[in-house]
Amino acid sequence: MQGMMVGALVEGLPISHGEYSGGEFSWLSPFAVICGVGLSLGYTLLGAAGLSGNVTPRCGHLRIALIPYLSLALLVFLVVVFVYALSENLRVMGRWLERPYLFAFPLIAAVAAIVLAVSVRHRRDGPPFYMGALVFAAAFGTFAITFWPT
Repeated sequence: MQGMMVGALVEGLPISHGEYSGGEFSWLSPFAVICGVGLSLGYTLLGAAGLSGNVTPRCGHLRIALIPYLSLALLVFLVVVFVYALSENLRVMGRWLERPYLFAFPLIAAVAAIVLAVSVRHRRDGPPFYMGALVFAAAFGTFAITFWPT
């Protein structure tokens, strides 16, 4: 639900006189559902990365096996959301163009994803959690900064 609400906010909610004027499910859209799935993927990646060094070897191997798939799924989600926002000309894209410093966040996420992949490949226990948290914060925290008043 948290991801779906973020998706609905990004897409735009019906507001009249400062209050929500839509129906019970006016906020529900395919974009909102995609954002809900994406946030779930992000939390799952963060959880898998957080298991670093805290589990038995059998579970550790499962974690290492899942992280690349979760990372790829999250990357696909982020690309889909970005392309959708461009194609639908969502107002959030206008804010990105007004505030070019926001493009630093995808770069931070990309570098963290590379470090995450390298640390998983070399079976290092510490960096995956921190890099997963950085990818998560850069990807999903960007929405909060995007809506920050000017």
